[in-house]
Amino acid sequence: PMSDPRLETHPFSRDRIVTIVPAGHRLSRLPSISMKNLLKERLILRESGSATRRIFDEATRALGIAHTEFMEIGSQEGVYEAIAAGLGVSVTSEAELSRDNRIVAIPIDDPPLIMTEYLVCLKDRLRLGAVGAFIAIAEQHSNIAASA
Repeated sequence: PMSDPRLETHPFSRDRIVTIVPAGHRLSRLPSISMKNLLKERLILRESGSATRRIFDEATRALGIAHTEFMEIGSQEGVYEAIAAGLGVSVTSEAELSRDNRIVAIPIDDPPLIMTEYLVCLKDRLRLGAVGAFIAIAEQHSNIAASA
């Protein structure tokens, strides 16, 4: 959430961050993977400005584990192609999973990683009909309970 008092924020979606590996990879049969074990793998990560990367970096810092060697790719599609080619493993939001049968998703546990996305609007724009209607429709499609 933004701390700017001019902004109104509404939680919109909450999704798990999962590991993605090539189909047939030795990890692909695991029911879940810990961050500690994930960090032993050759990593392919999104650019440092992505939300998934920020959450992943925060989790590794909290665990006191560094991931100093990794490949950085600036698009989700590029990451998927690198994973499918067997160049390493990565993390992505469960909501962004591709229907690519070359890639297998594995939940992360210990700790689970969660990404929350928000609707953000200038407070003085909330009175505009189109903005209010947009927020109402978005909240109907949110995966977070209205009371959250």
